[in-house]
Amino acid sequence: MKIFKENINSKTVIVIGAGISGLEAARKLQTNGYNVTVLEAKDYIGGRIKADNFNGIKLEMGASWIHGQIGNPIAKIIKKQGGRFVLSDYKPSAYYNKKGKNFDFKKAILNKFYDNLKAIKKDKVDQSILDAWNTFVKESLKNSEKYTPSLVSALFQTIIYDFQADVGGDLSEISAQQWDEDGELEGGDQLVLRGYQRVTEFLANGLNVILNTPIKKIEDNKTSVKVTTVGGTEYIADYVVVSVSLGVLKSNSITFIPAFPENKKIAVDTLKMSNFLKTWLVFEKDFWDNAQDIQFFTKKLFLDFFNPLSVSANHSASFKKPILLAMHGGKQAEKVRELTSDQISQKVYKVLKKAYGGKTTKPTVHQSSWHNDQYTLGSYSFVPFGGNISMYDDIAKPYGRIYFAGEHTFGRFHATTHGAFWSGKRAAEEIISKN
Repeated sequence: MKIFKENINSKTVIVIGAGISGLEAARKLQTNGYNVTVLEAKDYIGGRIKADNFNGIKLEMGASWIHGQIGNPIAKIIKKQGGRFVLSDYKPSAYYNKKGKNFDFKKAILNKFYDNLKAIKKDKVDQSILDAWNTFVKESLKNSEKYTPSLVSALFQTIIYDFQADVGGDLSEISAQQWDEDGELEGGDQLVLRGYQRVTEFLANGLNVILNTPIKKIEDNKTSVKVTTVGGTEYIADYVVVSVSLGVLKSNSITFIPAFPENKKIAVDTLKMSNFLKTWLVFEKDFWDNAQDIQFFTKKLFLDFFNPLSVSANHSASFKKPILLAMHGGKQAEKVRELTSDQISQKVYKVLKKAYGGKTTKPTVHQSSWHNDQYTLGSYSFVPFGGNISMYDDIAKPYGRIYFAGEHTFGRFHATTHGAFWSGKRAAEEIISKN
């Protein structure tokens, strides 16, 4: 048994998880005189911030963007650490029909659908985005000669991409009332270049982090907290900050004594982890439009590609080779995961060749896999049909000597790195206020 009492005049805290939220909680507590130890299940610091070295190229498997740079603490750290970011607004965009013919797509009808969702927010009964779309088609598009079945189908594919690649859940799961109830910082989405890891490296500096230490039990005995690892080691401290992912909480792999209060349990069971998938496509040379977004109106799995070259003035230094990024969520992500890398390469080649002909080459493929990571079990949280954004506050609320942090505990900015950062800061301040 390890008892952290290095300084009898200061309190001790165990932080579980070395992602952004856990690191910020630990950093703030240590700055305020607490003896802090961070226990991390994985073999690296950073949580869902991780870059893989793929054929000599660093590819971000987790966070790639900051969402709003004004007032964003993550943006501030990136700048301070010598990183940079560039606006990612999906402009310009290149649109192609299923035959590969370029055309000028007007988004007025999609904007009308979004306006329809705003009206749904006033309803007393929630519904899924899928149900909202089906009703919209029936009432607004079905009898219109302008919108043929093939065009409506193409628009639906766009809706799938817009929601599932953003929220990460399936259209049948996402709440039409709650999907955009979170806050938004000014400054637009910014693609981070030269390494998101700069953030977690900065936050971890000077902290005592023990890796490869998964937890199986947390017990609050009213005068202290005992944390037991999977390996059987016991740690005793005055407080514990739990910053594991929502996916881990939902898995019940960690036993809490006493058990969660009922409202916290309901919130954990109800909110969902996204089934989000990033597929990096690496080419030997670029042959596509100089557009951020290249979209095909087709029923194919690969219909939308983000082009990071268009947002980076010095892409060769950032990526070394031409790259496109495909993103999927929900059932689409499940279908893509069933494919081999060769099958993905071939499918992407066939789609792109429709537009670019003989210039097209096959890519090599590298994918994220957070759904398979037993210490994450998903990418980030979202509110499903029937849920409520207030449930994030229920998960965040401490009980006894057990405190909580993570993007899933910060409803206003859930599913963001700045939300995770602020959740860690909040958990630390909650402990500090007790002493």
